[in-house]
Amino acid sequence: MKSGISRQREVFDLVKHLTGQPNVLTIPRAFIAYTGSLEAALLLSQIIYWSDRTSNPQGWFWKSYREWEEELSLSKHKVNTAVNQIKSKGFLKTRVRKANGTPTLHYKLDANAFIASISVFLTMESEKPSLSSNRDYSSGKRKTPIRSIKQFQQDRNSPYSTPAEEDQKRRAEIQGSR
Repeated sequence: MKSGISRQREVFDLVKHLTGQPNVLTIPRAFIAYTGSLEAALLLSQIIYWSDRTSNPQGWFWKSYREWEEELSLSKHKVNTAVNQIKSKGFLKTRVRKANGTPTLHYKLDANAFIASISVFLTMESEKPSLSSNRDYSSGKRKTPIRSIKQFQQDRNSPYSTPAEEDQKRRAEIQGSR
């Protein structure tokens, strides 16, 4: 018979295993409001993630419905619904091509169009009154970081920079100011 401390350690180890980084899905809250659903927000977050990791020079990547289900716990129907919600925003392209000999849906994120669209959305959201604690009571407006969005757009040299390029740019600026 195991002691209470031993069983507790087993439970903690199991929780630690299940909640490790590979088992965590992150959804920016703004994506939920932007897409209108948790499923579309989750899929959008993962499309952005996989778009940065494709080896295809045109930016296409593919995932089978089985892979999406394993990764996101979304059924084929929920993936299709979420894809259609995201495509309606105008920055996601899809096409069916063979992958490993099987017709598979391929995805391509137009990062410039996404950044423009989400920026407009966030700007419009910041102008809406809010009942949350994230509120400027003197104006009745949300404290969405619009200044940082505008600054982000102004600071970029190209229409789209990868996070690595942005980091490199920041390092160069810091070294230049020394």
